[in-house]
Amino acid sequence: MVKKRDNLQVAWRLEVVWEDTTIFDGGWHTIEETLASRDIVRCTSVGIVIADDKRGIVLASGIHRHQAAGATVIPRGAIISVRRLR
Repeated sequence: MVKKRDNLQVAWRLEVVWEDTTIFDGGWHTIEETLASRDIVRCTSVGIVIADDKRGIVLASGIHRHQAAGATVIPRGAIISVRRLR
């Protein structure tokens, strides 16, 4: 989250470990191939927190005034661990 300190904005950086699903390339696949490849992937994302609420955490790779770049939206139920970085 962005907090104000002496008219400066200070943003917290987090490391979030979370689970995501895998997807195919969008083409047709047999049901057997689809079921055999339904792995869960463990991800680690690091970024500046622009939202942290009951829905989840949103990290950005960069922020400037009221703009954010490279946002990653992580649903609350997918989060395994969160660590605040200095």
